[in-house]
Amino acid sequence: MKVSNAVLIGAVVVSLGSLTGCFSISTMHTARPIEKGASEISFAPVSVGLVAPEEVIQDSDGSVIARSDASLTVPSMEGQFRHGFSDRFDMGVKLFLIGAGMDFNLLLVNKPTFAMSLDPGFTATGIGAGDNSVFIGTLWLPVLFDVDLSEKITLTVGPKTGLLIAAASGDSAADDSDDSAYTASAVDAMVGGMAGVKVQFTKSFYMMPEFNGVYEFDANYFWWTAALSFGFRI
Repeated sequence: MKVSNAVLIGAVVVSLGSLTGCFSISTMHTARPIEKGASEISFAPVSVGLVAPEEVIQDSDGSVIARSDASLTVPSMEGQFRHGFSDRFDMGVKLFLIGAGMDFNLLLVNKPTFAMSLDPGFTATGIGAGDNSVFIGTLWLPVLFDVDLSEKITLTVGPKTGLLIAAASGDSAADDSDDSAYTASAVDAMVGGMAGVKVQFTKSFYMMPEFNGVYEFDANYFWWTAALSFGFRI
């Protein structure tokens, strides 16, 4: 069974999205890595949104027989652990409801009130039942910029590009014939950005509201997340 990129991504990604977050586009940290040898843990309630074009199904006469709208907004939850390996590098492990990810934050510019880093990362989600399985992975390359608004408040913004990799396999019928088995895969490019504000209340506690948004080209989808991180030094 052959499935186009748009159909696969539309059916698989949206169906997983309805399960509260099929993949993560959140950032949950600033451009500056945490100190060498230090560790942080953070938790964030998240709203995950999808803005999708309306799909119109027409008959042979051009009459509209059905309309579908895949747009949605669902709640989710994410957690993250970060550790500083040097003054210019830290790494994070992120868990969300049906997946996990990692990122590697490398500081390139560090001025008294300004910083810039590269933050490549990935996420992976896989679910299955019987002979049916779905995998969705993402690869990300954000560029993060910090602007210190005060001693305890940091604005973080930056563009991000990425790839969505989706694959599905299973049985399309109840019999065991070869025609009932199918596999499908697709790769879609994404581009967008993030903005967040980190407020450091004490040396060991901070809060960081943030917004992330990316446009998915083949599917013509816009994904967004709004999150509020609560972070603790451990």
